[in-house]
Amino acid sequence: MDEGTKLIVEPILTQALKPFGLTGLELADAVDHDGDPIIQAIARYRTNAPKLQPRVLLDAVNQAMIRLSERGDNRFVYVRNVYAGGRAVADDFKPLSKSRRGKATVRR
Repeated sequence: MDEGTKLIVEPILTQALKPFGLTGLELADAVDHDGDPIIQAIARYRTNAPKLQPRVLLDAVNQAMIRLSERGDNRFVYVRNVYAGGRAVADDFKPLSKSRRGKATVRR
């Protein structure tokens, strides 16, 4: 990851997530499930961290993406939240298990 991208994304996410027990943030260039380039952020939290407020995370991601787009970088920023003990909150990088695929139906 280039230093300019890191200098934009890291402070925005760190400032937003620190009140929720953030202990570390890893940023990397990656690709999503469609093969499109993304910025992958892994946020690690301390034991007994307060519950993350989704709106705070969404606002921080949006702010980072706006700042990146001002530089001509239109990649999406994916954040994976991992709490102490390795417990992941929302794993955007793992495909649904076969047992869960196709279970969503429209009820009429």
